[in-house]
Amino acid sequence: MAKNKKPICFIAMAFGNDDTDKFYEKLILPVLKKNNITPVIINRHHSNDDLNFLIIQKLREADFCIVDLTYTRPSVYYEAGFASARDIEVIYTVRKDHLNKNQPDDKRVHFDVQMKPIIDWKSPEDLSFSRRLETRIIKTFLSKWLRMQKTITTNKKEEEKFSSLSTLSRLIRTRRLFIEAINKQGYNKKNWIKNNFYSNGYDDEVVIGAQAEFENCAFIYKIKGENLYVTTLQAYKSPTKKELIEIHRMYGSTYFLSNTVRKLFADKKVKKLCISIFVLSLDTISSKRIETALPNAIPVVHSKHYKIGNISKPGIADLYFLSGIKSENQLKKDLQKLVLP
Repeated sequence: MAKNKKPICFIAMAFGNDDTDKFYEKLILPVLKKNNITPVIINRHHSNDDLNFLIIQKLREADFCIVDLTYTRPSVYYEAGFASARDIEVIYTVRKDHLNKNQPDDKRVHFDVQMKPIIDWKSPEDLSFSRRLETRIIKTFLSKWLRMQKTITTNKKEEEKFSSLSTLSRLIRTRRLFIEAINKQGYNKKNWIKNNFYSNGYDDEVVIGAQAEFENCAFIYKIKGENLYVTTLQAYKSPTKKELIEIHRMYGSTYFLSNTVRKLFADKKVKKLCISIFVLSLDTISSKRIETALPNAIPVVHSKHYKIGNISKPGIADLYFLSGIKSENQLKKDLQKLVLP
């Protein structure tokens, strides 16, 4: 976030009238300047662009809107509706006489917005309006906006700090956070098992002692009743097609089930086996890359959760992706939403 970042306020009102022009200059603009807010008024922009296009563009860029309903301009109501549809905070104002029911249509607030918390003004000299407007801006928009900017700044610093680490350090940290998360869901860290078919070249002491921090070559299990739950963690800067296929071969195939899991737990009364494969990636992984590498993967949640297995036996395992990891704090928030069977 730039240090000089200011909130942007789109102004929608019936300019071109003596009272509304003075109302803006004397009562609205000073409040915006005082609170370091940048106003945007379309009819004061000198541009060759289509006016409707420019209005939509500026509304999309706005952080909130002040909509004055005086003189009942259709364009003003349209702009207010567009902003509301995009969840942009809208503060309504109107000249007080427009709230009277016996006013003509062109000087009366439409029925569908009469229930809005409208701030009325009597004249361009109504200084009490400025005080009420400022209070409304601070309470409904500005305090939230300032908190959001603080969060953005904090997140950016965390991302910069995380990106300054080596790739290995970032992978180790993501693995540690994942381990902490699954330990809170009934897994015992002592139950890591080396996958001998995947971790050639590593002895048991190295793998079991630091498998989740350094190598994608082990899985963890828990037994609940007659159900066996197996979870494996794979972490990469960005997994290649070959690595995605290897993950499928090792953990989402009947080969893994018959040669590893079932042999290890042959003495257990296990009736149901649930396999969860988590792929953590520092870079963002597109659904296209996943589905190209694993054409038999069945998407459950696009780009995040797939059912994988053999052509003859789909759905052997659940494959989850946590990608685009930019900071530890971001990953912690994602892991808080993690619910394992």
